[in-house]
Amino acid sequence: MDSLIRFTLERAKEDLDYAIKCIEENNLRFAVDRAYYTIYHSIRAILFLEQKDLKEESELIAYFNQHYINTNLFPSDLYNLISDVQRIRNLHNYDDLYTVSVYETEKQVENAKLIYDSIEKYIKSQE
Repeated sequence: MDSLIRFTLERAKEDLDYAIKCIEENNLRFAVDRAYYTIYHSIRAILFLEQKDLKEESELIAYFNQHYINTNLFPSDLYNLISDVQRIRNLHNYDDLYTVSVYETEKQVENAKLIYDSIEKYIKSQE
């Protein structure tokens, strides 16, 4: 596996591990953020297979949807999980009146883990 892909996938795993730790410490805001960045770095890693790098979050997710989900390389429900994590993160970070629950945070971290695991498996299958 290319070192950049490996590094980026490891970064995604670190974000996931930290999200889990944040839940244990009841630091829900950081858990939601790290769940989101688990997905962000996972998608960046898969794009590096194509030697493509998109840093703009919305562009990155749209590209993944168009080239990996719409082409059935990944199940369509992954896009819904990605959208849900993104929506909760945006609400939690930008809406002062929104407070994420422990249940919702745990769900977002589980979604991030599913996406990370799927992408990691795909990347390893391409070696």
